[in-house]
Amino acid sequence: MKFERFPCKDIEIYKRMQPQHKMQVSSDLHELNRIWTRLEVRHDYPEWDELRVQRETARRMFLEAGLPADHPSLTDPKYLGTIE
Repeated sequence: MKFERFPCKDIEIYKRMQPQHKMQVSSDLHELNRIWTRLEVRHDYPEWDELRVQRETARRMFLEAGLPADHPSLTDPKYLGTIE
């Protein structure tokens, strides 16, 4: 079975969407990715507290987005969020 990154029919559906709907789809996919990444971190490190899981989730998402590994956002806690 050949993997198709973007099936043709899905692209056509996406092209016909209104801009607001495209933004909603993008936002929903981002949130789904964040949830899955957090679950992966929690699975890999069950002993970590919530703040550490949150920071590692943010770090992994930044790396997936193409941020350079030496970027301050990946090491400086002020960029990685805190528990409110």
